[in-house]
Amino acid sequence: LTLQRILGRKVEFMDSLFSRDVLDRISRLKNGEILMLENTRFYSEETGVDDDLEVMEATNMVRKLSPMMDYFVNDAFPSIHRSQTTLVGFQRIVPNISGKLIEREIRSLDRFLKGKESPKIAVLAGSKINESISVARNFLKTGMVDRIMTGGVVANVFLHAKGINIGKKNRDFIVKNNKNHAELITICKDLLEKTRIEDTTSC
Repeated sequence: LTLQRILGRKVEFMDSLFSRDVLDRISRLKNGEILMLENTRFYSEETGVDDDLEVMEATNMVRKLSPMMDYFVNDAFPSIHRSQTTLVGFQRIVPNISGKLIEREIRSLDRFLKGKESPKIAVLAGSKINESISVARNFLKTGMVDRIMTGGVVANVFLHAKGINIGKKNRDFIVKNNKNHAELITICKDLLEKTRIEDTTSC
């Protein structure tokens, strides 16, 4: 209903992704008609396959849907770094286009990274510690930013690396969700010794 209100036209929904009924309905779509399919993350082929491009291309999802496509439009900026079937599997089979949101985000990043305004502050937060630390190291190594502020689990890792007690629950979460947690702590200690990273959260 929300999408219909935004677009100002009817949006049909089918609670399947590549069933015979779905493929038949897609083949009968007329210009201007909109069909929304089931969430791809409900399917094991989206998140449960090996991190292998050829494996993803061979999934039922890609094999059955790609012949129905003229273009693949990706507008999921927060997810484009993921190696998942709908984000990777169609890439060599169907012509790809970036959506307006991705275009806007890339322009904003480009303006931020190339602009001469100072200071430049990057905020890294959330629970994806490996990715955030990798980004932090790259930012600091290249001098892209003047300061990095952290929040969420990322902040807790740096606080722990500083020797601050973040509590058993937070420590257990880091250990449980990161097999290389000891290495991450070491990297954070090294970054803290060489640079200025501030935490934006308190435990």
